Amino acid sequence: MAGSALSEDDASCPATAKISDAARGVLFAALDNLAMWCNAVAPKVYVEGVPSESASRPHFTLARAGIECAAQAGWLLEPEDRATRIERHLRLVLADMGEEQKAAGRHDPAVAAVLGERIAALKEDHGPIKAAPAYLDMVRATAGRGGVTDDHAEVLWRTASAAAHGKAWFVGAAHITHLGEEFAEGRFRAVHEVNPRAISAVVGFASKLVLWATFQYVSRLGLDFPSLYSSGLAQVASDLPRSVPDVPSETAE
Repeated sequence: MAGSALSEDDASCPATAKISDAARGVLFAALDNLAMWCNAVAPKVYVEGVPSESASRPHFTLARAGIECAAQAGWLLEPEDRATRIERHLRLVLADMGEEQKAAGRHDPAVAAVLGERIAALKEDHGPIKAAPAYLDMVRATAGRGGVTDDHAEVLWRTASAAAHGKAWFVGAAHITHLGEEFAEGRFRAVHEVNPRAISAVVGFASKLVLWATFQYVSRLGLDFPSLYSSGLAQVASDLPRSVPDVPSETAE
């Protein structure tokens, strides 16, 4: 919207790196990952006779992606001071271009050289730019917006990261273990059953954080969040799969 916070922010940004584009991009990434989780757990279309099943790790991996993207968007948009938002945006832009340059350097040196020139120009136009914070720093900084303490947020993020990276300790952290026979000294048959509370905690945090970051984005755009939220909630309700008919059967008491 003309005159909105993001409209005025964009006016202070490089032509090829607008803050509104950056915020929208990471929010879409967060929502894409959580939507995939929803489609695996409670798909809108069920196939009769085909169970909907998934392994435990993807629950945490997708939640982790949602957490990191939402934390990045929220960290970027939360400050009321425009100069702080722009400064944070430039830090993230520089980090993003640096990662792209590293990747290009492995297969296309010419592209890497162009990116190097763009990085140098950005620094020349805006002066010294601090390094972007680590994902964990942004997760801890926005933890309260997702309804948890910064330490709890770190535990959830590290557990989800352990799932994504195949770390052994993830099994003990997120599963209920049932021991069987001891088939060798100190080694037991075991069945590891994923703890639903662990999934609820990490996905719940991711969902709350994404909702808050989306609120920040919509508000900075100058739009009316309450009305958008109400219409969106109604749309979600209409799309939910139902196992109970709208009209009770004639035989129902």
